[in-house]
This record gives sequence, structure tokens and C-alpha cells, in this order.
Amino acid sequence: MAGSWLLGPDVGTGGEHPTAVLVAVRDDGAADSGPGSQTSLTELRRLAATDGLTVADEVVQSRPHPDPATYVGSGKVDELAALAERAHADLVIADGELTPGQVRNLEERVGRRVVDRTALILDIFAEHARTSEGRVQVELAQIAYQLPRLRGGGRTMSRVGGGRTAGGAGMGVRGPGEMRLETQRRTLRQRATRLRRNASELARRRERTRSRRARNQVPSVSITGYTNAGKSALLNRLTG
Repeated sequence: MAGSWLLGPDVGTGGEHPTAVLVAVRDDGAADSGPGSQTSLTELRRLAATDGLTVADEVVQSRPHPDPATYVGSGKVDELAALAERAHADLVIADGELTPGQVRNLEERVGRRVVDRTALILDIFAEHARTSEGRVQVELAQIAYQLPRLRGGGRTMSRVGGGRTAGGAGMGVRGPGEMRLETQRRTLRQRATRLRRNASELARRRERTRSRRARNQVPSVSITGYTNAGKSALLNRLTG
């Protein structure tokens, strides 16, 4: 099931699967497997299902490049907002990577939480990470993704103090949103520092284990594949 890191603190589903609407920009002159293509959207639907999301619908716009402000054009944003409202969607997932500005602008226009493919994949990795090292690496990746996207206390939190009448000391004084933003950044960076130390120690332990196996001539076998490709099912069949 998708976690609060992806859904945000305001999404309450009452135990049901959260609902998502997909949005994509398709360059008709690009490869058939590029963002917005049927292949890419099918894969995104499967990723959403893997994360416990129900995809209600999708909005696709043909254009050479994403809109720098809102990913899709203004008319498509209105269409996306109406579709998300009708579907009672909990979030919108973009078939590509969004800039922090695109996320902010889309959320303001659509009135829903907006995430991109990268955030969805990170949430899946977090859900399926089983080893200590895996969980550490995923959380580090989430922090790296989250840091440039922090926005203080959210859409309702002010960024700048409103002067003496608002309890400030004049123009340019940092408001509660900006101070909270700095606190969030500092907390995440401190957490990342601790995680990197943990990752280094876990890597040293893994290397010692690997060295012992090599000395004892214990073979190593790996199974690699994309998310939800059936790696665990194959391993379970092989090992009984």
C-alpha cells in the first residue's frame, strides 16, 4: 500500500485503495517507449497497482516538450482538475519527472497532491526493502528527492513575515513558513548524515561477509529485474 511519504498527511482513504489519475506529455516524434507512450503509461499503471493504487483515468497531451510551469498546457490542467474531481482522486501521477515548480503549480491548479514517476518508484522500493542496507539506501534516495521540493508548511504556510502588524519586526523578516522550511531542511540533512554513516558500516559488514564466503568458496547467485517482474516468485519456486 502506498505510504504517507507518497500520499501526504492529508489523504485519508478509510482502508480503501487510494485513487490516482495519470497525466503525461507525449512527443509524437519520439520513441514508442518514451514518456506518454502507450508502453510507458502501461508500465506506470502497473507501478501504481504495485503500490496499492487504483488508477481511475489518464490525461495525455501531445506536445514536443512539457510546459515549464505546469507540465501540460493550461487547458489540459483544467481538464485534469475536472477529471480528478469527478474521480474523487487522492493524487495525480505524472509519467515523467516534475520540477518542484511544476509540482507546486499543478497542486494549486488541480487541488490534489501531485507526484511523479520517480516518487512512485521510490515509494515502491521503500515498501519492498527488506534488508537494513536496502532500507537505508531507499531513505537516502527519498531525502535527496525531497530536499529541493520542501515548501515550508505547505500551501497555507506563509513564507515571509507580514511586518509589525503581523507580529514581525518589519519588511523581509522570516515568517513561520520560512523558519519551518529551514528546520525541515536541517532535520533531513542531519538524518541523511546519520544514514550515510549507517550505510558505510553496513557496507563494511557486507564486505566482510563476502570475503568469508569467497574464502569458503561459497557461490553467489543474483536475480535482477524491474519492479514487479516476479523476482521473489522465481526465488520462492527455486528454493521450494
